[in-house]
Amino acid sequence: MKDYDVHPTSIKFLGGAEEVGKVGMLLETRNHRVIFDYGFNAEDPPNYPIFANEPIDFAFLTHAHLDHSGMMPYLTKGDTEFFGTSLTSEIATLLHEDSLKIAKLEGYSHPYGKKSVRLFRSRYHNVSVNQTITLQDVSIDVKYAGHIPGAVMYLVTGKKTLLFTGDINYIDTDLVYKCDTPRADILVVEATYAGRNHPDRKETERLFVEEVRNTIETGGKVVIPSFAVGRTQEVLISLNMLKGKYNIWLDGMGKKINQIYTMFRQYIKNYSGLKKAMLNINVVNNRYDRERAMKDGDIIVTTSGMLDGGPVEYYLSNIKDDPKSAVYLTGFQVPNSNGRRLFEQGIVDLYGLMVQPQFKVKMFNFSAHIDHNHLVRFIREVNPEKVILMHTDNREPIMQELNGEYNFIVPKNGEKILLDI
Repeated sequence: MKDYDVHPTSIKFLGGAEEVGKVGMLLETRNHRVIFDYGFNAEDPPNYPIFANEPIDFAFLTHAHLDHSGMMPYLTKGDTEFFGTSLTSEIATLLHEDSLKIAKLEGYSHPYGKKSVRLFRSRYHNVSVNQTITLQDVSIDVKYAGHIPGAVMYLVTGKKTLLFTGDINYIDTDLVYKCDTPRADILVVEATYAGRNHPDRKETERLFVEEVRNTIETGGKVVIPSFAVGRTQEVLISLNMLKGKYNIWLDGMGKKINQIYTMFRQYIKNYSGLKKAMLNINVVNNRYDRERAMKDGDIIVTTSGMLDGGPVEYYLSNIKDDPKSAVYLTGFQVPNSNGRRLFEQGIVDLYGLMVQPQFKVKMFNFSAHIDHNHLVRFIREVNPEKVILMHTDNREPIMQELNGEYNFIVPKNGEKILLDI
């Protein structure tokens, strides 16, 4: 048996311990340095985690979103081997390439280049749910996470077990099933929505479609800024309730994600629903199409989801003086984003000018994250000895509700925590 007492296992968060996003958890065992997720927040300017300047042996990626995957190519300066699902690899690579383009356009420095993205892809090992990866002193089991197609959790087994969730969802949606709930001694879990609960998902979708219909019937156009990965597809499936009555256009990166999803249909819960939705839309491929969408379209689904650049600016500029039209936000708007500014202050940056638009603005909760009540239930089902809440700036509501039931560890970014694994 390994001498665990002489060489204790430890974890350290390079990011994501005290805030939403830019997650990276370093696990050090007797024989290995292993990182679980490594991302940055795509803010203005980008918000990076602590840089991993010591060699990393293995990197396990839960899903493709940049706040979890964005820094993975940086690790290719060493000999790191990468693990995740095949769909995650495909989408993460696309997002990495896009982040390089945005950095160049905005004049930001970036911690890696195109060569690193290619190396990341070449060193990537595809994994599947319920597969076990055996290292020298621990094994790592792949578990289903929900959240978005291709997302997984990792259960690390040594002397004890540690579950790293990444982002999870506890409800079925059109795209994914609810997450697994494996038993673990130590639980490292996202708590993005600690203290907040989501409204009923089906009711949210119904109200969303009703609002869209009402806006169009009263003479307006609807612009739906949407995250390309996961959210765009959920929105399109919901809009299919309108049964082809209106002219729907799709613009931005969501087009490429749709194409990728069609190649990985095994990851999509309601693939037939997504396929039907894709057949009922028009796709913007060039400037002429964009002008047609604005002129003839009733509904335009487009990136970016937080209004920070992308095709959405064109559409907002065209409806800014129309009180009959509407912008429906469907995802979390990070502080200082253009979307947060619009939602809270009623102003928006369009091509460098601050504008107070006349269109209606409303938020619909299509969140792919676990909410407070489901997180409490998830923790109780996993039933760990110790709980580490991450991906949050608000741990207190969960700790207060479960006070006395579990031993909570409250790490800070950069702090090493010894664990008996």
